[in-house]
Amino acid sequence: MIAIRSSALRSLEPGLASASASASASASASIPLSHASSSLTSPLWLRCASQVATPSTSSHDLGLTAAALLPPLQLLRRILRSHRKHLDAIQRSLGDAYVKDEFRRHRSVDQPLQIVAFLAEWKKYLDFLDLQHLEGGQFKGRQLDEEKFKKLSDEQLYQLHEFMVAAKEVYDPLKAKGQPPGGARAVQEAVDGALKRAREEEEAGQKKEQ
Repeated sequence: MIAIRSSALRSLEPGLASASASASASASASIPLSHASSSLTSPLWLRCASQVATPSTSSHDLGLTAAALLPPLQLLRRILRSHRKHLDAIQRSLGDAYVKDEFRRHRSVDQPLQIVAFLAEWKKYLDFLDLQHLEGGQFKGRQLDEEKFKKLSDEQLYQLHEFMVAAKEVYDPLKAKGQPPGGARAVQEAVDGALKRAREEEEAGQKKEQ
């Protein structure tokens, strides 16, 4: 995929955009969640958290200790419950679908840092929802952090773009455009660049033969 840092991705629709992108950026791999609900409460997540929460790995600064993390299934249920309390119908529909999809897709990796990062980011999102409620304000999205945006992989950028399009379709279908970041111009530039590199490689090969 082509890395295109479109400025359009920096300003997402209200709702889950910032927290969801943050969770994806921090856990580009997956959290072990199997289809069976019993395995969702497996102590694997806690063992991984305990491994990470040691002096030797404190530099990772995950922001949460092992004791502060929640089991995956419990965390998912609390997030969905918080959506019911704090979000309007449109935001809840979009948010529930996105959260469930994220937990469903992130269920096959056993790397401790990746597991704890995923759980930690979604726990921060849950805490943010609760804090907004305590302060009496309505939940609002915020601009994606510049540093986190730069760390996104090509795949995450396209996923973020798809999320942005889905959000726009909910709030204003007329503004939604299902095209990659950068639009047709960026795609054409990428194609031209690939053709140019191919010609250069061909010319270099011909010179070597001579």
